[in-house]
Amino acid sequence: MIPRREPDQSFDGHQRDMAAWVGCASVDEMNAMHDPLHHALCGWLGVTSHAMLDAAGLPHDAALAAIEEEAVLHCQRLAMAHGAGVP
Repeated sequence: MIPRREPDQSFDGHQRDMAAWVGCASVDEMNAMHDPLHHALCGWLGVTSHAMLDAAGLPHDAALAAIEEEAVLHCQRLAMAHGAGVP
């Protein structure tokens, strides 16, 4: 299950927990592959990235953005577990 931020947890602490869950050595490593994976996954599916629209402050479907974010995190974890790179 994707780690959720605890009410008393700092943003940086949550990011470190996320990087560990994904299997990355650092938050920087996790972040460097995260956005490209949004583009790769949505491109493969032929759909608009609502998470990227949200990040850019553009109109988006919040429910689709949330589903996409979870899918990307799980794909990122799968890729790391296999030692695969992110396109």
